[in-house]
Amino acid sequence: IAKPVGSGAKVLGAIYIVASMEDLYETMGRINRILISGTFIALALTALLGVILSHTITNPIKEITKQAKLVAEGNFNQQVPVVGQDEIGQLGQTFNFMTSRLKEALALNEEEKEKLASILLNMNDGVIATDSQGSVILINRRARQMLRLDDAKARVERMPISDILGIPEEQVARYMQGDEHMATMIIGNDEVDDPLTIRIVFTPLRRPNKGFTGMIAVLHDVTEQEKLERARKEFVANVSHELRT
Repeated sequence: IAKPVGSGAKVLGAIYIVASMEDLYETMGRINRILISGTFIALALTALLGVILSHTITNPIKEITKQAKLVAEGNFNQQVPVVGQDEIGQLGQTFNFMTSRLKEALALNEEEKEKLASILLNMNDGVIATDSQGSVILINRRARQMLRLDDAKARVERMPISDILGIPEEQVARYMQGDEHMATMIIGNDEVDDPLTIRIVFTPLRRPNKGFTGMIAVLHDVTEQEKLERARKEFVANVSHELRT
């Protein structure tokens, strides 16, 4: 640094000062290196904490997603591990509770289905259930016997009920719409075996907001009743004839 020395406008001399700046620049360099190192360390710690926190959050969610897929496939035996009482832990507890309740509900549903299947299997009347298109989705053993359907033949499920009962499709449509509810048919003939007289009661099934969903046909064997009715009519006719005679 150079400064003039004088009195007023008259310059008497100058002062010239020289100092080394190396120590100052070295100190500034050390400070910069410390700041840069601290920045990298802070970034590394931040990344590490981010990974730890992300695993802490995402791993339970991944586990819940995995268990949800297993539940969708019908496996209710697995439970989501709960490692804390935070929101993720509460979500895991709720999911486990939901899984257990769903398992109980499905077990109860299966039990009711078994009861219904047992009842249908051992009923004295035949039962045929169809979908909304009139295709058979269920037929019990008694109905097969009454309709003379051999078990060795092709499966009758998914077949139109009109083909099984030998009823025109237009007539089946009237049963589905509820316009008619009853029909009588004869299975077999006297030349081959004893014919059966079957009375069929049709009940359409409807679901709220969805309309027609199917139909139930209940088959009653009224052969003996028809025989008794014919015998009664013959008796009355004979008595009337004898009385007139």
